[in-house]
Amino acid sequence: MADYRNRQYSEFSPILTDWLREEGGTVTDLTKSLLNRAQDWLWQYRAWDELIKYQQITLSATNTITLPSTYGGILMQVFCDTDGDGKPDRYYYKDGQNASGYRLESTFAKATGHSVILRFFSTPPANPYIKFPVLLTDFAGTGTEYTFFPADLLIATAQMIHIQEADLVGNEYQAIIDKQAALLRDYEQSHQHQNVEMNMRQTDEAGEDIENDSFDLDGGRDSRYVSDYDNSYDMG
Repeated sequence: MADYRNRQYSEFSPILTDWLREEGGTVTDLTKSLLNRAQDWLWQYRAWDELIKYQQITLSATNTITLPSTYGGILMQVFCDTDGDGKPDRYYYKDGQNASGYRLESTFAKATGHSVILRFFSTPPANPYIKFPVLLTDFAGTGTEYTFFPADLLIATAQMIHIQEADLVGNEYQAIIDKQAALLRDYEQSHQHQNVEMNMRQTDEAGEDIENDSFDLDGGRDSRYVSDYDNSYDMG
């Protein structure tokens, strides 16, 4: 999928033109257009687990990083891994405090589209990582391209988009809407949030675990500790 925020006029204007015309049309390949728009629709519906990417970006001398072309406008995490163990050590937040914050600077021009940089308030201890869902490339219509989403779901979503714009009603309309909803539900249940650790933790603004007081059943304090579980599930 090309960045859906950077669609050019030549791409989206024929869709409206066709909707306004009584006969004929200017979309060269309506099938490809609808499939690409269906892919866009599904991509924006969720930050799908299988599209999540962690990418380290080199920090500039001005404490900025430029987000990659595969970034589509959903920034899930910004962090540093200072000890190289693959886990975040320090998190950063939009408009956060001086030691843990950054400013998001977005620019847009019709000739060039969107570009985004993050400007950190203080120098991070290592080149930052960002966590985000990557964009999908558009179908070129070559016939040798795989689809990320199941074909049935992609087709049903394309049909849904088309019938909504064509102002169709009746049993056929409802059947397509119901089918798309069922396929989307099944895909989400089988592909999203699989094998996730059920672990409740209190963390500070840097993402570090907070040390808590532990109390026995008589209300007395035992010790201070960082538990792998919520206090109510501590096995002592």
